[in-house]
Amino acid sequence: MIQIRNEANFVFGLNIDAKSAREFAIELYNWSEKNRDKPLRINLHSTGGNIADAELLYESFMHLRSLGHFLTIVIHGRAASCAGWLVQAADLRVIGRLSEFLIHEVSSACDGGLTKFREELKRMEHLQKKTIGILCDRSQKTPGVVIPLTPKIVARKLRGGKDWWLTAQEAHDYGLVDRIEDTTPFREAA
Repeated sequence: MIQIRNEANFVFGLNIDAKSAREFAIELYNWSEKNRDKPLRINLHSTGGNIADAELLYESFMHLRSLGHFLTIVIHGRAASCAGWLVQAADLRVIGRLSEFLIHEVSSACDGGLTKFREELKRMEHLQKKTIGILCDRSQKTPGVVIPLTPKIVARKLRGGKDWWLTAQEAHDYGLVDRIEDTTPFREAA
């Protein structure tokens, strides 16, 4: 088991939108300026949100890693929708024993004529392929993965527009996380 010492702890427990993503990225970069090479832990609980805003966080996490920070992301509660693939930016991906991971089709709101709908459909298909690619790529690079995730598996699970909720064990088996968080035994009162 990897034990990270002296890591800085941050909590992200919000829906991912422009404001929450921007403010969290700024907070992390401000911290990074004063703490070069220090390990970083993000405790995540999110229902997901806007893909473009999640991309800002994903790229920010990747950049922080390139600056020398060892990044751990721990799912506490849920990593739903784009929060799930956001976790894939971490060096170490951990999930709480009772936590869940959600994969689903991308969604959109579109107004306008037929041309606008066709353009939006192309964009959604691109985003679906990209986000599923992030999950599958990292799964297939995970040592000891039980069932490497493939686009075919994801398509089968999402068939008919279904949501695919994974338990902590399932997320681990598919290589979406590296380990399930250890539970500290309860102590008796003195």
